[in-house]
Amino acid sequence: MQQERCSGDGCIVSSTDISDIILRDFEQISDKETLSSALSKFRENRLAMLAVYKGKEYSGIVTERIIVRSMRNLDTRLRKLVRHVPKLTGEASIYDAAGLMFQNDVKHLPVFDDNRENLIGFVTDEGILGSAINAHPDFASLGVEGIMSENVCTVNEKDTMASVLNLFRDKGVSRAPVMSSKGDLVGIVTMHDCVNLLVPRKKQKSTDYSSDKIPLLNVPVRDFMTDNVITISPDAVVKDVVNLVTGRKISGPLVVDGGRVLGIITKSDLLESMTSIESSEEVRFAVQFSTEMDYDADHIRSDLRALVDKFERFLKNGMIHISFKQHKENRNGTHLVLCRIRLRSARGFYMATGEGWGVESAFHIALDHIERQILKAKEIGNDPASAKRFLDKISL
Repeated sequence: MQQERCSGDGCIVSSTDISDIILRDFEQISDKETLSSALSKFRENRLAMLAVYKGKEYSGIVTERIIVRSMRNLDTRLRKLVRHVPKLTGEASIYDAAGLMFQNDVKHLPVFDDNRENLIGFVTDEGILGSAINAHPDFASLGVEGIMSENVCTVNEKDTMASVLNLFRDKGVSRAPVMSSKGDLVGIVTMHDCVNLLVPRKKQKSTDYSSDKIPLLNVPVRDFMTDNVITISPDAVVKDVVNLVTGRKISGPLVVDGGRVLGIITKSDLLESMTSIESSEEVRFAVQFSTEMDYDADHIRSDLRALVDKFERFLKNGMIHISFKQHKENRNGTHLVLCRIRLRSARGFYMATGEGWGVESAFHIALDHIERQILKAKEIGNDPASAKRFLDKISL
């Protein structure tokens, strides 16, 4: 598919399918290889992904993030870590790919021939974002402040590597600003920094990633963090961010104003914004779910529709993304569930979490928090003088 944009300077034809951004040169590894072998490949070749094969057949992918979050024995075979991700064909659009990447929390998708039998390459988040800013000037000119993630997980420079790994695994993040005891930004620590420290220079016989057996996990963050923090102004636009992440090969810069960390804008934030580009103007809100759990979708959609109807004139339109994560704890057979709701609208970005016994309980707690945020924004926006009265009211 191609899209034509015309101006006084002429016409530019830009492609919106993935055919031109397929990477046909990729690194392969056998599912019989060990976690240690994969980590060595990541460190030596600065790879982001390995295509895992079972014999001569493609099986899935493995990434640094998958390995670090698994916290497995270094001798674990890759067949136990392989991730099966959605498959594309060359006719898929960049918007289809962006939606699948965001929903499945991946940065690479395999592309197969029309018969879906032979793997011909991969598309990456960087390739998709680069195509999007060329195809859609409106997307390229979106302001950073409206789509960045404001709730940034930080670590202290004295924290250990073990605590950083736990943060990455529990919060599902791959980078965190490092703060001094005085609250100053002194660096950033990423998943790649952890991999570089964990990969043994020589073969080691370690059974797990516990601090008792790998002393490196007790190393303070300041000893392996990156001092040179790449930042961007809140006045920047999407095109600036895409050029920065592709040029510097980073996942996303911190948004900083006068030395104060306001947020972070990652490629996932950009992909989420992309998913609403092709939505019909008649659709008020597009809704996406990310979960493998069973839930009553009709009931949840009904409650979401009620929220949108209630605040339609204020919010106007946007995108709602809902994810569920099931914890191990259960009570009378019902598991503890974490629900996360991200609502991006013409009137701002809202995010809330809720934890409860069962999907619906967690969802309604998160939805209640979202509604409170919207009410607060609406009250302050309509009558700034009444902000204090409103805050006093909800505090009760």
